[in-house]
Amino acid sequence: MEDKRTTERHNISDVLYISCENGIFKGNLMNISSSGMRFSLDKKLNQREVIDININYDPVNFIQKAFIIWSTENEESKKYEYGAEFINMTPTHKMLMEDYLKQIIMTKENNAEYKNSDEKGDINVR
Repeated sequence: MEDKRTTERHNISDVLYISCENGIFKGNLMNISSSGMRFSLDKKLNQREVIDININYDPVNFIQKAFIIWSTENEESKKYEYGAEFINMTPTHKMLMEDYLKQIIMTKENNAEYKNSDEKGDINVR
């Protein structure tokens, strides 16, 4: 599949809630950028469907609309994977998304530093 996203992706594994005309579904966020995301669900959605994505990171929670660009069935996991593009982002949502992405980058950097250090102890990652 050709990569068409023009903004930097950040690989992340996190719980994701999606709502559409068929209900609310729990899925797994696989990667995210300021323009879209890749995620998986047990439920088959229609290509070109508009969905609502609950973006939730402490202390912020907002709903962002997205458009399903592509989908595929993962034979191994028996789940459906989707690529979605964010649509109608308000300036506030753009700012909140940038903050969320900064948190992801900082968490990754902190985890890399921790893995490379001699320190022992707990590390909490959302």
